Amino acid sequence: MLCNLAAGRLSCQSASLRPEPKCPHYAGWRERGPTMGETEIDWRKAPLFERSCFDRLSMLPGDARRQAVTLYRQLAPARKLAMLQAAWGGQFDQLAGLAHLVKGGSGTLGLLRLAALCEMIEVKAPDAALDPAEIAVAIEREFDAVMAQLEQLQQE
Repeated sequence: MLCNLAAGRLSCQSASLRPEPKCPHYAGWRERGPTMGETEIDWRKAPLFERSCFDRLSMLPGDARRQAVTLYRQLAPARKLAMLQAAWGGQFDQLAGLAHLVKGGSGTLGLLRLAALCEMIEVKAPDAALDPAEIAVAIEREFDAVMAQLEQLQQE
């Protein structure tokens, strides 16, 4: 079972990649906005880590779960830095692309709050509807929290 965030909804798939109809991990961080059809993503409502998403990786063959954590920890510092540089530089299209990249891996590992933050960035960045300072602080804080969580998991 793999969990992934797409279009504001967390979906889980079995190892055979057949989608399940309802994912129990969807935290509802998308809410109806003031006008019909608008949505606001409150990424802060998502839990930092959802253990059941992470545990489902053990259903994959071999040592996939450990390898996924190791790879994520290796790639995360460069991705964090790239996102921070894009935010501070006002390069919102680049920031949206980076957020999309980080969102998938984060959701798969059960790192739901970072995945939700990336979803919000991906939606708002193309319209430059982000405060660079505010988003940079959020990126820094969430990546740091994720790295601490992954360190704990690797010690288990």
